[in-house]
Amino acid sequence: MRRRQTSLGVEEEETTDTRTRHGCCRHGPGTITNVIPIIEDARHPTRYRMLVGMVDVIFSEARILALNASYFLKHGGHFVISIKANCIDSTLPAEAVFAAEVEKLKAGQFKPAEQVTLKPYECNHDYVVGGYRMPKKQKATS
Repeated sequence: MRRRQTSLGVEEEETTDTRTRHGCCRHGPGTITNVIPIIEDARHPTRYRMLVGMVDVIFSEARILALNASYFLKHGGHFVISIKANCIDSTLPAEAVFAAEVEKLKAGQFKPAEQVTLKPYECNHDYVVGGYRMPKKQKATS
């Protein structure tokens, strides 16, 4: 087993088949104190609800986002999700899976702002960025 630091200063242990991240991230001269590693099943947010307050951003897979956003994501917060089409439904074209997942987001008070494909680096993978329970824009009065 070998220990090394990534380019962002995250300390990792390398074994033959897995990498484990430990501690908090280090970036530049100081330590990032608002990143908290939690070793728990993300499908059960009630198990760790008491450890985490409301957050500004969730980076997750699509199915995990919906479970966790109501517990942790601030109104007007943002999300970044990865959609791996083949993991969701390998019988449909990737574009159809992406469109269905974006529609599910819209139904759950998420407002997708941008969708980016990872082609040619990764086939059938997209990232979606957006907001959650975004406040309505007020019309300017003249």
